[in-house]
Amino acid sequence: MDHIISQGKSYEHSKTSVDGLKGKGTKGIIFVLLDFFRFIRDDPDIERRLKSVAALNTIISVIITGPYYKATDVLENLIPVVDFPYANRNEIRHALYDVVTNIEEKIPEIRKITEEKEEVLLNSVSGLTLMEAQTAFSKSIVSTKGWHIPTILEEKRQIISKNGLLEYFDKTVDLKDVGGLKNLVGWIKKRKACFTKEAEEYGLRKPRGTMILGISGCVLGDTKIKVKKILNKGKIKIYKE
Repeated sequence: MDHIISQGKSYEHSKTSVDGLKGKGTKGIIFVLLDFFRFIRDDPDIERRLKSVAALNTIISVIITGPYYKATDVLENLIPVVDFPYANRNEIRHALYDVVTNIEEKIPEIRKITEEKEEVLLNSVSGLTLMEAQTAFSKSIVSTKGWHIPTILEEKRQIISKNGLLEYFDKTVDLKDVGGLKNLVGWIKKRKACFTKEAEEYGLRKPRGTMILGISGCVLGDTKIKVKKILNKGKIKIYKE
């Protein structure tokens, strides 16, 4: 931190130095403090140094990386936050084929198999970070010498359970095991197409979930009135069995 502050002040008070850098094609200097979030705490020395960096009016910028936002009361208004979103589908696809490229020599047919199963493979790691997705793909290859969706989903379950905030439930029954509810089952089968690559490119939105309300086979008094009000607003659709 002292080095950054010293560098910042040297450029802040020397227009000649700044012009010299710009003449070489350098528009600015960025210091990236990897995992420095661990050192951000109620420590007067650290807070003073970070405040000094924030007060610099120069070509130097500082980026602090970390898995989550962390600041003290003193620094909270001095550290702007940039959240990086989860990897999009194209990024996950690139990660998948990076794994394929690395193992193609040992498993020559893996690319063809991947192209056939691409949609299922991408859906199986939905919600994971890029590194987590690569780990899940690699685990499947190492464990089964190919693509094994249950292995990928098991890795996903372990990743999700580590933070203790969510609990992952894998399906234990098939649609053929569901008795009745034929209209709902039919709707689910039709909406399955919404998760395909073609549907995504077309702009078709994926279902966010399904709400089943009330006692099985019954809609009671006040609940029925409330459901009608919601239905009139086009929020949900009820299938009457």
